[in-house]
Amino acid sequence: MANSQQRITLTATPVQITNGSNYAFIQSANGHEFSVAAGDTMPAINNAWQQVKELGIAPPYSVWARSQTGYPMDIKIMSAG
Repeated sequence: MANSQQRITLTATPVQITNGSNYAFIQSANGHEFSVAAGDTMPAINNAWQQVKELGIAPPYSVWARSQTGYPMDIKIMSAG
């Protein structure tokens, strides 16, 4: 099982964090909340997004994330699988 770490910048546009085939832990790099939603395709902005500071993800969930405020913010992603 390969492990990886990366840091990405979120904006108002959702980005796919996991595709449902790996485990991941996502954490805000600055302690601010960000928005997440599950879905195989990009969820609509007006759908049920949850605000979190960190999140553990397990297969088979595909998760998307975006900045809650629309302003750029960094998150750290640690994944395995």
